[in-house]
Amino acid sequence: MKTKTLTRAVAVAVTTLLLLAACGSDEPPGAGVDVVSGRASWSTGYVQAEIFTALLRELGYTVTESADMELGPQNAFMAMA
Repeated sequence: MKTKTLTRAVAVAVTTLLLLAACGSDEPPGAGVDVVSGRASWSTGYVQAEIFTALLRELGYTVTESADMELGPQNAFMAMA
């Protein structure tokens, strides 16, 4: 079950990256935009956070290290809500 969720998340992220690259802009879409990254403290949160951080950086965003904001289940779900 966890593998399917991770695979879907990666597929969505890669598709988004490819669509944005196809737009043909000279400047990356995230140029000049700062993003504060966070991650879940449970085991599956680490991999997903690193994948999305890498993809955002590839799109030109300046992203903080996800380890700087690590949230447990109760706080993570409240932050996402």
